[in-house]
Amino acid sequence: MNAKQSARAATGGAATGGGKFAGAASRVGAGGHSGTAGRVGLAEIGALAVLAAVFVATLVAGGFAGCDARTTPEKTGVNAAGGTGGAGDGTAPAATRFPLAVGGKKISARLAVTDLEVANGLMGCTGLGTDEGMLFVFTHDGERAFWMRNVPINLDLGYFTADGVLVETHALIANNPDTVVSRSPNIRYVLEMPENWFTKNGLKGTAGGAAGGAATLDLAAVRAALRARDFPPARYVPPAK
Repeated sequence: MNAKQSARAATGGAATGGGKFAGAASRVGAGGHSGTAGRVGLAEIGALAVLAAVFVATLVAGGFAGCDARTTPEKTGVNAAGGTGGAGDGTAPAATRFPLAVGGKKISARLAVTDLEVANGLMGCTGLGTDEGMLFVFTHDGERAFWMRNVPINLDLGYFTADGVLVETHALIANNPDTVVSRSPNIRYVLEMPENWFTKNGLKGTAGGAAGGAATLDLAAVRAALRARDFPPARYVPPAK
């Protein structure tokens, strides 16, 4: 999905394309992110200019078409001010699907970590495997908001806290420009899966009255995936308790 997300957190983000992530007091959408309403300095403008250039170049090259690994843009290491951070210069490319798990259910998911990856999201995706998805990973907790602009398939969305607890699930409608905002202001991870995936697997968030405790994301697997892409796990995932 074009993740229009908003994070009402300490730091702000900068505007990009679909799959948005926003910083303090601003909203973004699945596959895109908008920044704060405050002043923007020269450094931020420069960072945004670089990000915009890379974004446009990727579009021209056809890099955002579909979900196939061959058309998925590689990591760029480009991060706007207040963005997600990390260089991502590891050996595993951005298109890599990593083995993860939610509530014991095994899945295969790509990571969206850099600002460009978060902005892109699943924009242009025409299909996912039964247990295939995308995990958006952030450096800080915040309110998130995703939209489905330029995403032609229905999806399921799960919002998770920093300790991996599933707190909310939402249905996402193809090409819907309206944002789906998290009720919780403490979201660290966002998982997009095929339509009705959470319901089919009996996974509910704490906000949905999950019996016996909500499902949790396997954070050890998330750390391993981040490490494979050369992102420092400690920057995104709290230490194991």
